Amino acid sequence: MFASLARFATLLSLAMLAASCSSTVFTSWPQDSFGARDALDHGEFDWAAEEYQNLHGTLESNEMLALIEEGMAWHLAGAPELACEAWIEAEQALDGFADRPTISGRSLTEGALSMAVNDATLPYDGEGFEVALLHGFMAYDYLRQGNLDDAMVEVKRGYAIQRREEERYETEYGMSHFARFIASIAQGKDGRWDEAEMDLKQLAAALPDNQAIKHFLEYTRKMQTSEAVDADEEVEVYLIFERGRMPEKQEETVRYQLDSGFGTFSMPLLSEPPKGGPRKVGLIVDGKGRARTFLLQEIMLLGQRNLEDRLDWMIVKGLARSVMKSVLIETTAGAVAEEHGEAAGILAGLATSFLLGETERADCRSWTSLPQEIQIARVVVKPGKHHFAVRDKKGNELNLGSYSCEPGEPVLLGVRSLGSKLYSLTPTSSAPIQAQL
Repeated sequence: MFASLARFATLLSLAMLAASCSSTVFTSWPQDSFGARDALDHGEFDWAAEEYQNLHGTLESNEMLALIEEGMAWHLAGAPELACEAWIEAEQALDGFADRPTISGRSLTEGALSMAVNDATLPYDGEGFEVALLHGFMAYDYLRQGNLDDAMVEVKRGYAIQRREEERYETEYGMSHFARFIASIAQGKDGRWDEAEMDLKQLAAALPDNQAIKHFLEYTRKMQTSEAVDADEEVEVYLIFERGRMPEKQEETVRYQLDSGFGTFSMPLLSEPPKGGPRKVGLIVDGKGRARTFLLQEIMLLGQRNLEDRLDWMIVKGLARSVMKSVLIETTAGAVAEEHGEAAGILAGLATSFLLGETERADCRSWTSLPQEIQIARVVVKPGKHHFAVRDKKGNELNLGSYSCEPGEPVLLGVRSLGSKLYSLTPTSSAPIQAQL
């Protein structure tokens, strides 16, 4: 009698101990970060950043995720310095994974725990497209601060991530379009028009309908000829429109009958995307419409493709874990039934099913503050003071402020849509972006 009860207690204790090793076993990242995400959705970007800061260290396996979310909140608040600080910490966390002498930076203990409990027990090291975009956004915010060298370093890191992911999945993602565009601006500002042309050629081939890239490419070619525009005559203006927010992942759970209980199998799926706001916006210069935005990067599509590429392996691993838990349920129920009768065995099987079912959670972590897509517009203006705004098709207009456009200093204008609202990434009370370049 006592031997079987001891076995039963031991099995339950081991399962409870494994569950306690991760604070994310019984909850999910969308639940844990709801307050921060709600603040971000309502345009309270400073508050959102502070909420993500509060998640540092409280969720052992989600430190990197809390940092990249915090960085995005500061990015939207018009604080590129603080954004880069958070993202540098996120990069350091990623570098720490690479130091571990196991495949994919996973320790044997972490791998065993993910097989016994769920994948949320693993430290989150980002999906490939998220890591590539992390470097792209860092390059953007370094450029906003005038740091060309660090901007190009991050661009190259993003390229390396893209190559790795494309080799792994034997497909072409195009996940570095944003970084390549940022590189072209930086190269042009540095007078390296030939290098800018090479990057823009690749973008033009991948995005033949993007007129902003086409015009930028023509400009780079012109700047390398005897017809080059005098730098004192024109100033380049770029609008980067970050549309919407990425959907959270949601859990899809299937329960199946066992002789003495039930088994549980869970998988992550993308939920319906939040409303992304206007499909396009127009750039208004001194009260006149000058250009509309064109698609540069479909980030939500990258997320969908990335999840599809990983789905087969996730199913195999999830089924294997589910089978292991089912065996544990049946073994426990059988041992108790042998000593105490069939009714006791059924109760033991149900109790173990509930416990192990609660630990079977899909890994729903993702970088939810990323935009669904990135669009761009480009115009050139005469040196001097100009007023900029954006307008959607319904006539709603967002004032971006007046800027003193200086020769040789490209102007970067950033806009984000969340729900039905548009937000400027640079408050009108702050110094012009180009003054920081």
